[in-house]
Amino acid sequence: MKQMQIRNGLLRNRSLRWRGVGLRPTMITAFGVPVLFVVTLMIYVQLFGMPFAGFKGEISELRSDTLNHLDLVADLKVEMLEHWLKERRSDATALVEEDGFQQDVHELLLTIRQMDTSGDLGRSELVSLWQASEIYQMPS
Repeated sequence: MKQMQIRNGLLRNRSLRWRGVGLRPTMITAFGVPVLFVVTLMIYVQLFGMPFAGFKGEISELRSDTLNHLDLVADLKVEMLEHWLKERRSDATALVEEDGFQQDVHELLLTIRQMDTSGDLGRSELVSLWQASEIYQMPS
């Protein structure tokens, strides 16, 4: 037979107690833990996504946006470098097509070869050849 107890004018069933814990904490635990688990699972799915459902989470979207941005920046840098090289090539072409440039370079190379074969070639001689050049004057 169930044990009944009268307390404060109310009839209570003592079998509702579980190891000394009341009904209210037991219900809070019984309903709170699954709700907390479901909320945690929802947050996890929102952040990381579901691998086999095709749903990407916020972290995956952020990663793909960042990689897309880096690809765009890399493409822009490549384009800028190609443009810079094209400008340098056109500058070099204009310099080579200048009157007398090829003759000056040829004379300079002959002078360097003559000094090199005689053993007189040193840093000071190269600097003096550079300073003596008509096209390029070193700033003073």
